[in-house]
Amino acid sequence: MNRRFIVATVALASATTVVWPAPQTDAGNPSSKRSVSAIDEPGRIYVQHRFELVGIDPDTKDRKIFGLGNVQDLVYQYLTSARLAPDGRRLAFGKPYIDIANAGAFPPNKILVRDITNSEKSEVLVEMNGFELQHWVWSKDGSKMAFASWDAKENYRNWIVETRDRKVEEVRLPRYKTESGAAWQMTLQDWSPDGTHFVAVGDGLHLVKADGSFVKRLAEAAQAVRRGTCRFSPDGAKLLYVVVGRSGEGRTLNILDVATGTVQPLVEGLNFTELRACWAPDSKRIAYTATHVGGNAGLETHLNIIDPVGKNSVTVLSERHERNEMALFLIDWR
Repeated sequence: MNRRFIVATVALASATTVVWPAPQTDAGNPSSKRSVSAIDEPGRIYVQHRFELVGIDPDTKDRKIFGLGNVQDLVYQYLTSARLAPDGRRLAFGKPYIDIANAGAFPPNKILVRDITNSEKSEVLVEMNGFELQHWVWSKDGSKMAFASWDAKENYRNWIVETRDRKVEEVRLPRYKTESGAAWQMTLQDWSPDGTHFVAVGDGLHLVKADGSFVKRLAEAAQAVRRGTCRFSPDGAKLLYVVVGRSGEGRTLNILDVATGTVQPLVEGLNFTELRACWAPDSKRIAYTATHVGGNAGLETHLNIIDPVGKNSVTVLSERHERNEMALFLIDWR
């Protein structure tokens, strides 16, 4: 399996040439200016807007710009898996492995954490050479982070790291049979707000206790779940997740009732190339970014808000961009 990928946060002129904005001085770079965090101004939606981290008030559309970090951190940053801690200050993101000899960028083998309210250098929370680190999620109190990994020997595995002392322990989730007949471990996707359960993917969606023991199936495997898109509502009652069309095209955002297993499609697009969503802190609204084919074969990404029954949709921000650009990407609502 060829696991090489092109880093989504940069535009590529070729497989070996990265186009990146030239560093600016603090005086000329608004991203380097100190700003408040979500804990100071709660209720903002956090997005990567081109090369800036922006917190948007969904009602007034007021924007706050937050630094993406030290210039050395900024290069090759893998923000498509970035998650903001519950305190609204710490941003966890992946650092891809760069193989200069083979002119390639590979999925992250490190998870870095930085304070978005300043321009200090990020700190390495996890480094696992020989592993591809997948999506990661914070515990509600921010003291731990759960993440999944892939390696050639055991395929998918699951881990928990203490954010203070950086101690990493493996969590063994139930196994399931793949189409080839192999037995793979389910991979955790999100952590329940009370810390007792994970939602895991593997032949459908499943509810698993935090110790790895199986609880129940939440959704059948009729549709392919997009890994990294599952989000518990803050009250723990519902779950958002994205499924991919059978042909690999189109995306549908589903909302699932955890207690009953009832699934309802919330947003659907046959021409969507990307779809991400997260909950408002009060569980009453949902923010999502949807990327679809626009005019002249380019792309267009919208940041929208909708309620959990699929009504009262409002567009907060729109951006047209080229196919190789990551112009607008949802991170969190804090």
